[in-house]
Amino acid sequence: MGEVIARKKIYNNIFEISIRILISLNTIERKKLAIDELLIYDHLILNTFDVDGPASLHAPIPNRGVQLYSKKEIFQQSLAYLISKDLCILNSDKKGILYSINSNGSALLLYLESEYFTRLCEKAKWVNKNFGQLNRSELNQFVRENITNWGTEFMAKDNYNEFV
Repeated sequence: MGEVIARKKIYNNIFEISIRILISLNTIERKKLAIDELLIYDHLILNTFDVDGPASLHAPIPNRGVQLYSKKEIFQQSLAYLISKDLCILNSDKKGILYSINSNGSALLLYLESEYFTRLCEKAKWVNKNFGQLNRSELNQFVRENITNWGTEFMAKDNYNEFV
């Protein structure tokens, strides 16, 4: 028999998250963002329906709000990858560590053409229009007020199986 090949993770891997980070940095009004803001914007881009937007890019899952902070490690790895490839810049000031896209990162985005990429960009523009003006504190406050609602539709009585 042939050798068994391990499956590669194609979603939420360093490469895909790096592209999503570049899209956020390229689209959101405030051009320098902290990692917590990138995590929030990424969640909003993938789950626009949760915030009264168009249909979400990703399928709804129970308690998806907790995903927001569970991806911090892979976001750190993705940011390190982007910096190592000279696609984004680490900025340090009194506000902390902020990231911004550079001309190489913007140029890379011009070469991407898939339907998924196009939809990501559309969702990012919608998120920017509706949330891009919020400062870091306001963005975090919005999440604190709403995170428990994201994914709770699975807990509705209609969806509860009393035999489980």
